[in-house]
Amino acid sequence: MVLGEMKKLGSLVVDVKDGVNAYYQPEATKLYVEKAWEELGLKETDKVYIDYPYEADSETQVLQANQLKASVEEASGEKIIVNCIPAKDYYTYLYMNYLVDDASEMNYDLDISSGWGPDYGDPSTYINTFKRGGDMIRLSGINQHAKSKKQ
Repeated sequence: MVLGEMKKLGSLVVDVKDGVNAYYQPEATKLYVEKAWEELGLKETDKVYIDYPYEADSETQVLQANQLKASVEEASGEKIIVNCIPAKDYYTYLYMNYLVDDASEMNYDLDISSGWGPDYGDPSTYINTFKRGGDMIRLSGINQHAKSKKQ
């Protein structure tokens, strides 16, 4: 059923069988990167750099950062370079991303530290995070003006 709907939508068709990583598709990635380079008017030799902060004291985050870097760079044919930025400890890491007061303080491109998960089985648990003054809006890089912070 899922595959049928994906085909109708013209979406990238993925293998949804158990035990298969449906979303890691290096061949498809290369096609999308080529298309992006063409649309952006980039030269074949141009590279895009992504800053990715991680907590250097966390073995899990170190492994995640290394795997992300290897996967993205390999799948993109080394056209997308992941710049892994180590934070010396947990609090430095939080102040690099999650504990910013305003989107203008964010200085990274990709992060996994949202610190949020759905709290209850209602769509508002997702929607509320992105409304004006919502929990996660500033972490999405959308700048809230001072008066909206009070809402």
